[in-house]
Amino acid sequence: MVKATTRRPTNRTMSPMVAERATVLITVKASPEIGRTHGETLCVAGIRLDGDDYRWIRLFPVQWQWFWQGEHPKYQVIELEIDKHDKDQRPESYRPRLDTTTVLDQLPAGKRRAEVLNRLPQYTMCDLVAAKGWSRPSLGLVVPARSPASPARTTPATPPTPRR
Repeated sequence: MVKATTRRPTNRTMSPMVAERATVLITVKASPEIGRTHGETLCVAGIRLDGDDYRWIRLFPVQWQWFWQGEHPKYQVIELEIDKHDKDQRPESYRPRLDTTTVLDQLPAGKRRAEVLNRLPQYTMCDLVAAKGWSRPSLGLVVPARSPASPARTTPATPPTPRR
């Protein structure tokens, strides 16, 4: 269920902005950049855990102090209010209201994290590059068949059971 709240308008049309409440697993953080409008900010990507289907979300702008001071590490589950980004038309892009953030959990490596990641749609790089238009996914989980840096497995993963 998505909760909505209304705040004072901040855009030129003077229409109220309606926020959604989202539960997000933080998975990706970009390097900070200095901009004229927001100062030192970064982009944070994560997985929305609310709703029936898990899906990617991009949060921007995020003040670097909020993220880099260790309060919100990768793989932390947070709940916060978000607004659809008015200047970024990519489907995953939202403006976070960082002052509404509540920490819910820290998802350690292992089975729980893998279960979340496995519920996402999986693409190849060709799928993501070939997608056209603003409605296309711009974030995705790409799972390589085999890493070129790792040698092919030539022995079984588990030793065979001895015959009796």
